[in-house]
Amino acid sequence: MLRPDGNPNSSPSKPKSGGNAEKARQSKARKHALQMQEREKKRKRIAERTEAEATPVETITKTGIGLYLEPCVCRYCGEDLTNSVHIRCVECTDVPICMKCFASGREPATHKRTHSYRVIDVAFIAPFQESWSADQDLALLNAIDKNGVADWGSVAKEVRAKV
Repeated sequence: MLRPDGNPNSSPSKPKSGGNAEKARQSKARKHALQMQEREKKRKRIAERTEAEATPVETITKTGIGLYLEPCVCRYCGEDLTNSVHIRCVECTDVPICMKCFASGREPATHKRTHSYRVIDVAFIAPFQESWSADQDLALLNAIDKNGVADWGSVAKEVRAKV
């Protein structure tokens, strides 16, 4: 059945009782706008977290010789996040979200925007033991560059000399 405005889904208009209905609508719109601003501020704060706040160790698995990243995909769009900066929910288990979906407010059904997050930045995953310093890492890389990966005896001597 068509309504007077021609839209079959619209409800018949009711006469407004004074300005109360309009004031209530404006109040609700203001409240919604404030909630959206708060959500946007929270998203920006989370996206700007520093390296110290990120804990990428949870995405690393130790193997016999070294480290590798476990495969990881966005729970909303399915994008491969294995080697990408992404968001991980603190409260849900295994809910990685790509930066595009996070920035646009998309979320999987089992997850809520109000949950706490961590920024996972694979660039900050240490490829060596945590007990090594950045200087020692650099010395090792320089020694490998100079001597090649096949000459570990020379690499070891050079690293020991610089450390």
